Amino acid sequence: MKNIQKFMRQDLLQGFPAYAPSRALPDPSFLKLDSGENLWAPNFGTNNSLYPDSQVLKLREELSADFGVPIESIVVGNGSDELIDLVCRLFISPGDKVIDFPPAFPMFSLFAKLSRGQVISVKRTNSFDVDLVKARIAMQDAKLTFLDNPNNPTGTLLSREKILELLQIGTPLVVDEAYFEFCGETVIDLVEKFENLIVLRTFSKWAGIAGLRVGVMIANPKVIKALMRIKAPYNVNAVGQEAALKVLQNKEKFLPVLKTLCNSRDWFVMEVNRIPGFRAIPSRASSVTVVLEKFEAKIVAQRLFEAKILVKVLPESLISNALRISIAPRQEMQRVVDVLRTI
Repeated sequence: MKNIQKFMRQDLLQGFPAYAPSRALPDPSFLKLDSGENLWAPNFGTNNSLYPDSQVLKLREELSADFGVPIESIVVGNGSDELIDLVCRLFISPGDKVIDFPPAFPMFSLFAKLSRGQVISVKRTNSFDVDLVKARIAMQDAKLTFLDNPNNPTGTLLSREKILELLQIGTPLVVDEAYFEFCGETVIDLVEKFENLIVLRTFSKWAGIAGLRVGVMIANPKVIKALMRIKAPYNVNAVGQEAALKVLQNKEKFLPVLKTLCNSRDWFVMEVNRIPGFRAIPSRASSVTVVLEKFEAKIVAQRLFEAKILVKVLPESLISNALRISIAPRQEMQRVVDVLRTI
């Protein structure tokens, strides 16, 4: 395939010299006077008076061991959103074609358009699969392609074999694996083989720290080096770095919870599909999309709201007349089922 650097914006890389990363303290006895920080600020339980590690080294080292890839293949961002934005800035010049497969995560097209890219949407099939024939044609002269797997919002999964076919086209392919921990399917192991593969992960879904905004990108070191050059120096706050590190070091405490949620998800899909007028799409993610065949989505959402249950009405541009419902333990999902049955 083509060298991945040929897809990158050379004007961007030439115009942004690599910044000098801040140095971590060799030991606590050092007086740190190199970054304009107020060392006498109030203490809130963590050392927030200092800027966070701009290289996110400790977390990246832990992620490297967890993923089985070199640290040079990992960059951490202020949520996956920032990483999507950065990869768009790195690859997309005005007018460049960007492919997505709707219904899809809206941030793909948003950031592509903000970079003045031309978004070409290859709509998924009725079963929410990717049409490889149409995808292959669209990707031939594209600069970047986005794929969420499992899909957001449907939770449906594209097979590894089909992702391999998309990779072999040669266009840079971003595979967003935000819900990996709920399905167990990944292509991270292919990053070393395919320069054009970029994988995203997040701590927002499985780890329960969405408010701290920690996202991860795994890609060829050439891509990571370029992104490190154009990202903001202190893009991931110190609390987020520390929390994500603690989560990785205590995964055994989180995994049983994930299993419970997945069991609840599968039970919920089965129960909803027994109610006339409601069709739950089998999901491999942390939420379930329910298509309403006899009722109006906004009215159903209001009835749930009156029962003190908040759900998301999906935009018509994604899926017509549908709700996305996040998964909670089974006793909580029973409340949702009960309301739907009354409707």
